[in-house]
Amino acid sequence: MKITPDGYEIVRQPKMKFVYDPGMNPLLRPVSCGDGDISRLEQFVSADHENYLRTLAWLISAMCPFGPYPILALTASRGSGKSTFARVLRSIIDPNKTDLESDPRDERDIMIAAQSSLMLAYDNLTYLPEGGSDMFCRIATGCGFKTRKLWANGELTTFNACCPILLTSIGGVVNRADLLSRSFQAKLGVVASVGTGQTV
Repeated sequence: MKITPDGYEIVRQPKMKFVYDPGMNPLLRPVSCGDGDISRLEQFVSADHENYLRTLAWLISAMCPFGPYPILALTASRGSGKSTFARVLRSIIDPNKTDLESDPRDERDIMIAAQSSLMLAYDNLTYLPEGGSDMFCRIATGCGFKTRKLWANGELTTFNACCPILLTSIGGVVNRADLLSRSFQAKLGVVASVGTGQTV
């Protein structure tokens, strides 16, 4: 897709080469919505206006081609729809077969995921592993990571990444000062129960 100040168009044979990862899904096809009023998004977010604006600020920042990027830390009670909302945000920026990941295991896994994606999205976190908070900070601003190649004693492999990050949790896992300073904290509210129109 080619985007200019006058609009956009689908380019069938682009001149540049694109890197394709097996986990990637096709990008969403843009559809003109008339006046392009971004405030329409608010009706789909179960949050008050202030928390909606924080989420929107993160979403717009995540669309920038270069970092650094802020981190979005979504907190909500059980059954609030935070996982569904996180999937929607992920699909806008980086549609992927594995849209949400579970607790990250170590720094190597985080870096591999960051290098092969346009964003990281971890759902229902209960904790951050040792070094995980620092790694998220570095990826949000851009970093490199060297480690020994698997099945090799003397060879190194290098990962480089800078991408938006989305974290969801019930109790909140972003509590270290360095990670807090790079994060938008957004809290989702309650959602309507199906068939009753009542909030829960």
